[in-house]
Amino acid sequence: MNIGDTLRFIRTKKNIKQKEMLPNHQDSSTYSRIENNQRIIKLNDLEVILNQLDVQAEEFFTLTSLDDQQEVFNNLYYYCGNHLNNQSTKKETLRNLLSNRKQST
Repeated sequence: MNIGDTLRFIRTKKNIKQKEMLPNHQDSSTYSRIENNQRIIKLNDLEVILNQLDVQAEEFFTLTSLDDQQEVFNNLYYYCGNHLNNQSTKKETLRNLLSNRKQST
């Protein structure tokens, strides 16, 4: 399962409605687009969603099949969470991620 499929699977098993997932977003279709893989998920949105689902990031990523780009995102997510004060390395990692994303388009 990709990220969207995994989110849908967990949400439906917990009987949570899509509109409950991102309560602070004005556009209620945002979450639907994330589940349908029509929108790239932002790190802060993923954190909010996992909190709404009451799922730890480790558990979520064990259920998700990751392609290379998603694997980079996964590594970045864990790195940022474990190195909150290392701003220079975070910026360099983001530059590399954006560079790779531009090359793949």
